Amino acid sequence: MASRFRFGRGSAIVAASTVIVALAAAFVALVMPIGSVRGQVIDAATGRPLPGAVVRVGDREYQTGDGGDFSLSGVRLGSEVLAEADGHLPASAKVSLGGGLRLDLMPRVLKGVILDESTGMPVANATVSGGSSSVATDERGSFAISEVSGDGVLEVKAPGYEPRRVEVAGQSDIQVGLRRFSARGVYLTYYGVGNKELTEHVLELADTTEINTVVIDVKGDRGWIAYKSDVPMVQQVGAQQEITMKDPEQFLADLKRRGVYTIARIVTFKDNPLATSRPDLAVINSATGRPWVDNEGLRWADPTRQEVWDYNIALATEAIDKGFDEVQFDYVRFPTDASAGNSLDSITFATANTMANRMAAINGFLEKARQAIHAHGGLVSADIFGYVVWRDDDMGIGQHLEDVAQHVDYVSPMVYPTLFWDGIALDGGVKYGDQQAGLYPYEIVSESMKVAVRRIGAEKLRPWLQYYNDYLTGKSYTAVDMELQKRAVYESGVRTWLFWDPSNRFNKGGFEPDGAG
Repeated sequence: MASRFRFGRGSAIVAASTVIVALAAAFVALVMPIGSVRGQVIDAATGRPLPGAVVRVGDREYQTGDGGDFSLSGVRLGSEVLAEADGHLPASAKVSLGGGLRLDLMPRVLKGVILDESTGMPVANATVSGGSSSVATDERGSFAISEVSGDGVLEVKAPGYEPRRVEVAGQSDIQVGLRRFSARGVYLTYYGVGNKELTEHVLELADTTEINTVVIDVKGDRGWIAYKSDVPMVQQVGAQQEITMKDPEQFLADLKRRGVYTIARIVTFKDNPLATSRPDLAVINSATGRPWVDNEGLRWADPTRQEVWDYNIALATEAIDKGFDEVQFDYVRFPTDASAGNSLDSITFATANTMANRMAAINGFLEKARQAIHAHGGLVSADIFGYVVWRDDDMGIGQHLEDVAQHVDYVSPMVYPTLFWDGIALDGGVKYGDQQAGLYPYEIVSESMKVAVRRIGAEKLRPWLQYYNDYLTGKSYTAVDMELQKRAVYESGVRTWLFWDPSNRFNKGGFEPDGAG
């Protein structure tokens, strides 16, 4: 009996010792660091890594890399690791001996509906932006977007409506009403935006007249960029010449405070710096093998080349990110008007010069650009020749009215009377022709807009009108001529317009006082 008792007591002593050792080991593990721990932060909805997420352990803070990865040093077993990222719910996990950490963050979702403020009807295809992401509303005006990051402001834009900024912090379901908006604008060139006198006059017009929109050269006719750009190719091709817009963010913020709608004009395929620096991307003269030159002595980039598309789209999205409401592509076409020794027949592109290929290039570029610009929260428009509204072919330049309209928010036919030197066909005959069209500002604009509205409706049309004098007849355009052109636009059912003058001196009148019309 005694031996059995001693044996049992010894077993109890051994068991107790084992427990004490285990507890001591656990205590040491909890209070002593275990070295480095690696982990990754993942978007739980998409399974994709979340770069730039913040990872916290106690009072220490880390940030995830491009692959959503992080590394923690000197952490202890049982330490809590907290991960946070914009637009996501936070998540935490405890450090264990099992190895790396994975933290899956569920996206926060903001739901809502966009309505016409006056009618209560849903606004479809509105662009809703919450910082780093944008979505489009469906046919019911509904949307769902990851929670707005940054300053908690949602931006809403839709063709025909005034842009709206809405504070949504802490909300999960909202309703936003949009007011109808008719852009009525003037233009500032690459140099004009850097001219204090011209800029202040345009701002005065915005403060005192019906002018509520300014089109500003971001990439002008010479291919130069007006402000310091971070797009790598800008420096590579020498497109950064004189900086005429010193502080675009501040300038655009000032315009927004004045209630001015801002449009970034980007001259697209007429691009002398790009075609000169990269002849592999240029329109080529087949007779010489060198870049083709137009009658201004400028080279063109090949509209069929994807790298050319991507360069202009990068500039466009950068402009939206800097604060522009919209990007307008000009010279979004194939070249015309050859210089001596550079006939149109000598042009060579990367693909065969057929109507199908030309239209595929222009339509393909505009669609790719539209998707990218909408994703950054902006709208997109395209300038077209005035004659395009009268033609059923592509005029040899890739522009066909119905096709262009499918891929943009606004189409801007340049219905400058002066440019209708071949006249326009009415009732089987030619009227207002023989290089006298500039004498008929009302008739040219009226007939052109009627045709355009019949073809694509009024909603997407926003014409360019003529503010400069008619250089063919010598006719000086006055306030009366501006008013006649506007009247022609309104009678067609279109309520929006832009006036073009390359001198930027919009001092002849023709604009209603603020609040009128």
